[in-house]
Amino acid sequence: MKCTFIPPHRSDVRRTNFDPGGDTYGRGNRMRHSTYKKSWLSTFLTVSAFFLLGLTSVTAQTSTWTGAAGNGFWDDPNNYSPVGLPVATSTVIIPGGATPYPSGYNSMVSMAFRRLDVQNGASATVPNLFTLTLNATASPYGISLGSGSSVTNNHNINIGAAATGIRNQGGTFINNDELYINGATAAGISNSPTGGATNPSVFINNSEITIGNISSGGANGIFNGGAGALAASFTNANGMISILNVDNAGIRNSALNGPASFINQADIAINANNTLSGFDNEGFINEDNGTTNNTGNLSVDNANRAIVNRMNGTFTNDTGGSIVINPMAPADVNNGIVNILNGTFVNRSAAITMTSLNQIGIWNGAVSSAATFLNTGTGASISINGTAQYAIRNLSDALSVPTTTFKNEDSAVITICDGGVGASTAAIYNGVNASFTNGNSTAG
Repeated sequence: MKCTFIPPHRSDVRRTNFDPGGDTYGRGNRMRHSTYKKSWLSTFLTVSAFFLLGLTSVTAQTSTWTGAAGNGFWDDPNNYSPVGLPVATSTVIIPGGATPYPSGYNSMVSMAFRRLDVQNGASATVPNLFTLTLNATASPYGISLGSGSSVTNNHNINIGAAATGIRNQGGTFINNDELYINGATAAGISNSPTGGATNPSVFINNSEITIGNISSGGANGIFNGGAGALAASFTNANGMISILNVDNAGIRNSALNGPASFINQADIAINANNTLSGFDNEGFINEDNGTTNNTGNLSVDNANRAIVNRMNGTFTNDTGGSIVINPMAPADVNNGIVNILNGTFVNRSAAITMTSLNQIGIWNGAVSSAATFLNTGTGASISINGTAQYAIRNLSDALSVPTTTFKNEDSAVITICDGGVGASTAAIYNGVNASFTNGNSTAG
């Protein structure tokens, strides 16, 4: 196998043998393969999902939390109005001020109802060893958080058949254990301070989130977007997020309507549900001045474009971070990273690995849109192993002054194996008026 190796501070290109080594994620054993479904839970979810998703009609009922029993138990009928426990078709409303808010249980280790509405300023906690199942058939949401509200999951939440599994409109959601969302049509999770919110939307994952493992994960598995001056922030702090079966993007971080930041410090695996006959789904989209920072492990498979950074978005794969595209190696990803429309993509002291792509590895800039791509810092590396077209395509906006820039600098390294294997293509294409800088040498 012939490979192109681009070292720092060199204008020449030499050949070297390339052995990616390690596991399929290209980082040795660093990627944690979390056992995110216990066998008993998997069986329960599979059976219950078919049952729940098979319901075609519901009779809406409302059960309002009062906290009148004074114990905060989910399973105490005296904490609800009308008195009595919610039933399968109930919408449970938790209004602000109805303290003590639900946070424990007496004897029931699980409850099932239609949906949960945590209103402005209210709070709800799913306690340890307690399971909450929400069959949200024909509902706009499974869990809704109002402005200034909070939901904390300390054990298990299962949401099925809602348009949006979790709708966070100005609240704070903290996941400390297991969260499963299936059957969504709009989004698995929407984290956006809309609906009259006066507080930002905050989502923090400290454990395991699985979206779309049984049925649809929605148009977007996770949508994170601000509103006006109110920000949306999503942090995967110490857990595993698995996203499958989406119709648009696994994760969409958009600051079109307000500030948006997405931070991954742990593990994310996205399978965007494309087929060979219809590549139309994206893995991760960062756009409209949104910022994404990855210091964990991001794996994207089965996508038209694995990562799209556009419209003044800034995507940083930061110190110690790993991005692996097409880890399973069949040719089910078209383009690896597409950085266009004034996007800035930075790989700083981090690693990017791509394998067996149908088209282009890194697409930086376009004829009508400039972009900046930096591979920089000690230990920074990009490995592109097998592309039918260019491994790196660097295009300008056709103006006289280069506005599209690709820099491989400091001690960063780029290794290309079998790049541009198609007819009349090359490993690296640098367009007219585009700037490609390797160390202190520039091609333009």
